[in-house]
Amino acid sequence: MGNKKDFELNIAETSLTIYRLTYLFMPYVFDIRDFKNIHEHYYFSVITEILIHLRDLLFKLDAIGNRVDFRDYIEPQPNKGITDITDLIKFYRDAACHNESPNRRNSKGYLFSGNVFAAYDFEDDITLLMGDSKLYVKRHLFRLYQTVLQRFASYIEFYQDPNFREALRNGQAQRAI
Repeated sequence: MGNKKDFELNIAETSLTIYRLTYLFMPYVFDIRDFKNIHEHYYFSVITEILIHLRDLLFKLDAIGNRVDFRDYIEPQPNKGITDITDLIKFYRDAACHNESPNRRNSKGYLFSGNVFAAYDFEDDITLLMGDSKLYVKRHLFRLYQTVLQRFASYIEFYQDPNFREALRNGQAQRAI
């Protein structure tokens, strides 16, 4: 991705990334928030693609001085570089995309490769485990998606469409695209 000092926000690329992310969060495509879908063979593939796109967008936000840093339901792990949601997404993206990543190992050295649990900590959310870390689909991924949309709002043209904005307010962004 390069480093921050060489970064320039590419609006077209960012718009396409957000558009794809919006598509991945569409309930009628594949609802990652639905407990019945966690056993589908492509569930982790969809999660991995979401992590890739979120990591890219979080890097861009951080580079323009607009880091997403909420810490709700995140156990800080300074030894792994995890202090907020941006760090947690980077940790998960690296683990999901690189088999040799130490992020896949828990504190006892056991290897985990994207275990998914329904109602592990919360009855209404899905828990994704990687090593000793937890990522929640609703509390982290979906909230982060909404946050990213809001933070990039002034940059992204399709977001300015009144139909999209109204659908987003109603929690149904997929129908406006």
